[in-house]
Amino acid sequence: MLLPAATATTRCFPEFCLLPSHQALYPLSHAVRDPLLTLTSLVQFAGLRVKVDDRDYIRNGAKYYEWERKGVPLRIEIGPRDVKKDVCVFKWRVGADGKEEVELEGVGAKVKEDMEKYQQKLLESALERMTGSISMMVNYPTMRDALANDEAGTFPGAGLFLVPWKCDEENEDKIKEECKATIRCYPLDVNGAGVAEGKTCFYSGEPATHMALFGRAF
Repeated sequence: MLLPAATATTRCFPEFCLLPSHQALYPLSHAVRDPLLTLTSLVQFAGLRVKVDDRDYIRNGAKYYEWERKGVPLRIEIGPRDVKKDVCVFKWRVGADGKEEVELEGVGAKVKEDMEKYQQKLLESALERMTGSISMMVNYPTMRDALANDEAGTFPGAGLFLVPWKCDEENEDKIKEECKATIRCYPLDVNGAGVAEGKTCFYSGEPATHMALFGRAF
């Protein structure tokens, strides 16, 4: 499941990157600590919620998996080699391949700009999937046949059907019994005044009263 980045409790977390050698553990942590705090302040100043993961008893791979599983959209890594170059490393959860080095000096503006682009990309992708899964102005037999083998867990499924509809509870119950489809909603953007005028109900053939979105609920 993908949710908008703006809803994430923690949008990114600068990571305290450590070498696997225990002998280098403590000197390394001190070398990175101040730049890490600076990085955290810059990201917070940009308006993002941040979680610093400086646990030195957990391997990096386990940390990565934990935060990805929790849905944090951006991981920021910083280690001793990054400090020497005055950079940190961005790794997005989805939408970008590989990692990107970012100069520490401009990290605040960069993370804010990239987060807005990330949010917009998720929105555009969601809209594309939504519009691509809606069949328009089909007749009832077409919808019934499309839903005949539509099962939960199959993606992409038959999707939704936006059709002219005359409000009739009895007919709605018949459709539910015949193909397990129900009215999901009357979309506001296609139900303005006069929109259904001149259209006939896809089920009864009578003058339509609304544009209805039919589909199965799993």
